[in-house]
Amino acid sequence: MYSFSNRSFVVFALAIFAFPIQAAHNINGKQVIRHVQMLQELKEKHAEKSNSAKEKPASKKSSMTQSDAHWRQFGPAISAAYPNWFANYQTIIDTCLARERELVDTHYVLYHGQKSELCILQDVLKLLYETLHIRGSIKNFELMRAWHDALEKMNIDNYLASGKCDSKDYFCVNLSLFGNHINAAWNGSCTFHYFASNYNMSWFSVGTFLIALCDSLKLDKEYVSQILDLAKKIETTEGRLFQIFIPHDKIDGFVFLSQPGFVPYATPIVKQDYDFNLMRHKHISSILDLYKKNIASIVNADALQARVMCSKNLMLNPDKDIQVYMYSTIEEKKFQKYKKDLKQVVDVMLADWLTTQKVHAVSHSVTKEMPLVKLFEFIRHGR
Repeated sequence: MYSFSNRSFVVFALAIFAFPIQAAHNINGKQVIRHVQMLQELKEKHAEKSNSAKEKPASKKSSMTQSDAHWRQFGPAISAAYPNWFANYQTIIDTCLARERELVDTHYVLYHGQKSELCILQDVLKLLYETLHIRGSIKNFELMRAWHDALEKMNIDNYLASGKCDSKDYFCVNLSLFGNHINAAWNGSCTFHYFASNYNMSWFSVGTFLIALCDSLKLDKEYVSQILDLAKKIETTEGRLFQIFIPHDKIDGFVFLSQPGFVPYATPIVKQDYDFNLMRHKHISSILDLYKKNIASIVNADALQARVMCSKNLMLNPDKDIQVYMYSTIEEKKFQKYKKDLKQVVDVMLADWLTTQKVHAVSHSVTKEMPLVKLFEFIRHGR
């Protein structure tokens, strides 16, 4: 609703919060961040009002969901092998399945699991994104990778042809909630196992990533230890589970069926959609449609997995109707306090950044059309 390229709105907002332009030369980062917080609150209230006024269209629920189809084929084996999943996480399972059924007519679903300690990365990236872009809390969406140095757009054919395989550009997913259950016993590729056992296939240093992020954005690295200390306060014996909903008309542009690793799935499943030159299916949607309609016809259906490519125009854009839900066993009261404390740290980081850095000297990839920087410059120079 609010556009920060609209000078009249900025002037209006400045007037509301008694932030006189003539005193601009005296401003500091804390003042700007407080101003942003108030703008975010305004946008939050406006969004709540707008959402409450909208009537949600009734879902047709015309087809079987991916997880329901998988369960019909493999349910007895899953129940027998992993009874603790249902004894310990039934509420999370029920919520995931209900959301799938609600969105089945408009979205495909994918699942990703990871260790609890890694999720501080998504939390920090989300807070940075919200503040730097001066927007209210991002609902029903998580930033699975960093956005500031991501690809602008994604073309799977070009990316695969380039020979690249950079983990910052993609993440791994299963096609259903319990997909790859057959491999869970040896810690291989099963999303729900990763969640339930707080496990990741590859090692990753959270501290190293946060330091690199600070270097890239020119933020003070002294706050990394505070962030890591906060993360320790919400550690659980489980990881976090991510449920990713992608619209039917978007998924083929940045998701492909994959073998373990980053190699496209080379065995034809839907022959008319298989490109024998590229050695892969041209569209994962054809696989997912068959998966829901007749999973029994797919050889090795349980072990199918995919790779989601991350680019600014799609997977890292909260405005593209891509919904990402996070599930954990963190106590809600503790989790809310953690999020509040983390926001305070991130706000102080950005306040220091605004105060101590010359905005124009900061990396171009960060400042390009960044509303926070534009607002800061407007307040300082009236332009």
